[in-house]
Amino acid sequence: TEIHHLTRTFRFGPKIATAASNLISHNKDRIDKGPMVPNAIESTLAIRTINHIDAVSNILRGLVEKGYAPNEIAVLCRQHRMLDELRSAHDKQKPPLVKIGHMGFMKNQAEYRAVMGYLRLACNPYDRRAFMSIAATEHISPGDMLALREKAVTSGIPLPAPYRRTLPATLPAVQDHVSVVDPHADYRPPITYLSALAYTESLKTTRDIIDAVAMSSVQDEMRLVKQDSVVACTIHAAKGLQWRAVVIIGMDQSILPSGKNQTPEAIEEERRLAFVAI
Repeated sequence: TEIHHLTRTFRFGPKIATAASNLISHNKDRIDKGPMVPNAIESTLAIRTINHIDAVSNILRGLVEKGYAPNEIAVLCRQHRMLDELRSAHDKQKPPLVKIGHMGFMKNQAEYRAVMGYLRLACNPYDRRAFMSIAATEHISPGDMLALREKAVTSGIPLPAPYRRTLPATLPAVQDHVSVVDPHADYRPPITYLSALAYTESLKTTRDIIDAVAMSSVQDEMRLVKQDSVVACTIHAAKGLQWRAVVIIGMDQSILPSGKNQTPEAIEEERRLAFVAI
């Protein structure tokens, strides 16, 4: 058996390698792999202090003026909130900014679960979790839900049967339905994402969408990004990806490292996250 030690990287140059190595060297709980030996790649590492998030737009335009293609540029941050603030501030400016990697965050939202619940019920009316996820949208009280479940169990029928209301079975139908039954909630983000996924992947049926979502990843979202757009995503979502130019924002005491993670062990984890970004 032969062991080959791979010590040379072709992803970045010496300036970035030195900064990343110096950062992670402060961690006690780590495997010392020795210094990273970069290939002869020219690289630049710049640190800037900005007073307002609008300044990021100027940085992006400056990179494009230097010859970077928009899809070769990424903006990374620890928090979704700051990326949303940037996207709002950068709205309608050039180059366009597209946020990816937010599916993990979106999947925790009630509106996303409701939209997926309707689609899952269309494929399997016996999916009780799917029916539970649309309860708030349909304004089904806990008492009514309990009564529906008892009827379904007693009769051996799916939950939608005793509900006796027609539920939407396609994504366009879901969009129309929620706008009527729950007009004050914002279902646009999940519907926009799922519509783009269906268009890009040529998904024809509700089952196709359900299956595609089950297997989706950040890499899949990258395919939805147009060539004239800059990517924005969290550092966690960016793991395994790379761009020619990366702008890391929010590297201050309250965001990275997070103000909530101040124990020695947590600080080391925050440092690993910064290492990934660099």
